[in-house]
Amino acid sequence: MKKKPDFTYLNENGKKVCGSAAFNHFVHSVCGGVEEYNKLIGMETLKNFYELIEDNINSEIEAQSKRSNIKIG
Repeated sequence: MKKKPDFTYLNENGKKVCGSAAFNHFVHSVCGGVEEYNKLIGMETLKNFYELIEDNINSEIEAQSKRSNIKIG
């Protein structure tokens, strides 16, 4: 499982900003708004889903290949 996102950063005065203020900064300044943030999260979700499915499919293909290579008698 992935680590929880950490949005902390240092402001122009060198002070550490964390929590909801850091999250809002990330969404509005780094991502460019709520819509872009939602796209980013959606793409990450799809990427994680694809990687999970790909691992399962590859495992099944390997298992089928091993079964078809076994010769009995």
